[in-house]
Amino acid sequence: MRFLVAYIVSFMSSLFLTFYVMNDLFNYGYVTYGHVIFLSVFSFLTGAFSMLATDKYWEVLEEVEVLSE
Repeated sequence: MRFLVAYIVSFMSSLFLTFYVMNDLFNYGYVTYGHVIFLSVFSFLTGAFSMLATDKYWEVLEEVEVLSE
């Protein structure tokens, strides 16, 4: 459940930051909607996979600590 909340927060922050930056670039004609969608999905997936990797790291670390006792 905690990671569901983390995914939602990661998605919302990545969406906000992407649209905040891309809004300025739209005004100058440097990007299209496809760029914005790609960057939003990419930043969300990067955050999601980072959180999954961190969760797995802590899980393995706890198992190692239990085995070493």
